[in-house]
Amino acid sequence: MKKSKMNPVHNKLVFSSLVLTVDCFAGLIHVEIQLHAHRQMLNVLNQPKEVTLEPKNKANDEKTSEMIMSFPYLDKELKKMSKPGTASGSAANTVQAAIAVGHMSKEISRILDRRLELVNVTKTDGGDYICSAKNVLSMESAHAQVMVFDELKFTLPPPSKSEATTSENVLLTCEAQGAREVVWQRKAQGLPSGHVIHSNGSLLLKNVSPNDSGSYTCIARNFYRSITATTVLEIQGPISCSDMKTLNRATTSGTYMIDPDRKGGVTPFKVYCDMTDKGGVGVTLISHDTERRTFVDYKSGGCRGKGCYSKDVRYTGVSIAQLAALTRVSQNCEQFLNFECTAGVGFFETGVAWWVSRSGTRMNYWGGATGHDNKCACGVTNSCSSGFMCNCRGRFSGWKEDGGLLTDKSVLPVTQIRLGDLNDPHEKGYYTLGKLKCYGVA
Repeated sequence: MKKSKMNPVHNKLVFSSLVLTVDCFAGLIHVEIQLHAHRQMLNVLNQPKEVTLEPKNKANDEKTSEMIMSFPYLDKELKKMSKPGTASGSAANTVQAAIAVGHMSKEISRILDRRLELVNVTKTDGGDYICSAKNVLSMESAHAQVMVFDELKFTLPPPSKSEATTSENVLLTCEAQGAREVVWQRKAQGLPSGHVIHSNGSLLLKNVSPNDSGSYTCIARNFYRSITATTVLEIQGPISCSDMKTLNRATTSGTYMIDPDRKGGVTPFKVYCDMTDKGGVGVTLISHDTERRTFVDYKSGGCRGKGCYSKDVRYTGVSIAQLAALTRVSQNCEQFLNFECTAGVGFFETGVAWWVSRSGTRMNYWGGATGHDNKCACGVTNSCSSGFMCNCRGRFSGWKEDGGLLTDKSVLPVTQIRLGDLNDPHEKGYYTLGKLKCYGVA
């Protein structure tokens, strides 16, 4: 074989790692370049760079075949070159095959039964191939151009499923061998704004939100075919306002969607995030219907028995199960509980008042006295004005109050307030329950 600078008669495409075979016949001239789907492991045959095949002579037929390579259109030319006196269409005396430029490696090629086979084809095997045929009268040759491309395949496909959290940057890999270009598509909608497709095919999504969730398809293609790979991207909302602040320090106060238990049975819900309170850590605020300072006396529902007055607390747009999930993922939760009273009102020490936890448990301590039964905040610090465990105890003139923060997140939020001993005209009180506040990441 020889390498040629002639314009190609026709082109052939072959992918590397396949077997390229070229047939060259000197009877009925025929050339065929085939791509075999399965690699054939051939024995190394130390063939010379130019090979002459000399088949046995047949009766009334002086044909011999000396092959390097041949091509279809030589059929007509060889008929013109036939020896005088031979039958019409007789073949050339010799047909030769050679590489046009350079040489064929003995380790990857062989000629067997008039067929040239190249094994483990690489890009260096591409180029012009020449087939020459000659007899005593003349010689004709033809060539073809073989282009060898890398096999089109993914070397680093995207994962079948990807997960990310709001405000993160997401990189979806997609590297392919033998690709002319790599593009991305999103099912049923366009790619998110601000996306970047890197030169290696990877897709970068910046500052993602749950709206960016969906099915993303990577398409790698060359001039002849394309391949695809799809990944399903799931953007999970932050578990809390503190989580959101950690992910993006620039997040400002406002209403956001959070998902405390991620893949659990609790659905995401909206909350207000205060990004300035508690040193800017990101505080999740949960409102309810009992935040205002509420007056109670014998005319407004007050009664004599222990806990006979009750007020259920309803939280805005969220269930107790969702709030329980929030407290579990938060480092700290708190709720302010306060009671103002006039003289003579019975309170915690006498078992007249209490509050109810999220699980429905009666809690026998007041705001500021977490973990200390039958006490108010002043009872913990021994600072009660009356000498008892709460300020609202005993006989006194004017108004006094007991209050502080409830901080046991395992029982918060407060779901009910119970009061009693408010049946006389001089027995009055105000109670206040603050918003549930949770902050920090557990």
